[in-house]
Amino acid sequence: MAAVVNNIANIRRMLVGVRAPDTCDKPKMANFLTCLVHHFSPTQKSATINCKIQDDMLVLYSPHDGNKLGDKDEESTGTVNGTELESVTLYHSPECPLWKLQQCSTPVTPSQNRGIYVGVAVLVESSDSHVLMTQRCDHLRTFPRAWVPPGGHLEVGESIMHGALRELEEEAGLVLDPRNTNTHLICLWESAFPPLITLGEPKSHHVVLYFHSKCQETWKQLQAKIKLDPKEVKACTWLSRANVQSLRSGQNSDKKIQQFVVGEDGEIRPAELDVHGMFHTALWQDGEIYTGSQLALTKWLEHWTETPNRTISSKM
Repeated sequence: MAAVVNNIANIRRMLVGVRAPDTCDKPKMANFLTCLVHHFSPTQKSATINCKIQDDMLVLYSPHDGNKLGDKDEESTGTVNGTELESVTLYHSPECPLWKLQQCSTPVTPSQNRGIYVGVAVLVESSDSHVLMTQRCDHLRTFPRAWVPPGGHLEVGESIMHGALRELEEEAGLVLDPRNTNTHLICLWESAFPPLITLGEPKSHHVVLYFHSKCQETWKQLQAKIKLDPKEVKACTWLSRANVQSLRSGQNSDKKIQQFVVGEDGEIRPAELDVHGMFHTALWQDGEIYTGSQLALTKWLEHWTETPNRTISSKM
């Protein structure tokens, strides 16, 4: 038992690092509350970046500075290739509280001894085109009760893909073999909690990498394998394309779908769920994107619409 405790204590969450443009200095830890999107694109809601695991950090840097991080792997634009991602887009909310703080008349000084964590999440798609969403427990300090794709923190020493699949297994009990599934990165999101400055100064700050994984089984077959972690997850559900389209349009059709809720005995039981009760309606208005979950679902829907027959394989 002592060995197990020690192993848990030794787990370190990966932090975000940044490299200053046009320098050969080693990357530095990004400071908590520093808005990363505006660090790279001061006037935009997104920024095109490269990122690479280096010095136990996920280092973000401008695509123009790629040669300063040493030898590059084979071209991997927008896909996972070992520990490096090239030409990917980092998004944040138009109401990003990190940016709002920097715009204040007396800007908040970022903490010099606290970093930004790296998160990973997997949007699992069944063979009959449903995607898995899980509801976070009430007691969690950040985003309680929020509906999100299964995910968590990336740990020092593991690859991006390994971390994403590990978190999927830990939270939902699904074990996916990348050799038998089509997995690719769909988006990066700069996340803060609370998500609005009117709700208080941010308590957490992450860069979250969202993956899409297409499986060869139906959602009912996958649901039969699910074992939710009751310490983190209170329920799960499967959304169809029509469900996500309804959320995006804001048209409340009173659509009821099935969810699966963890009981006090740990057993998972079916229940009814109102799709339009999953997210605050204000987060799905005017085409703006306010949360990472909303971005992941939107990118999934757009990807399916644009390339319904495209096959994308994962690279480890």
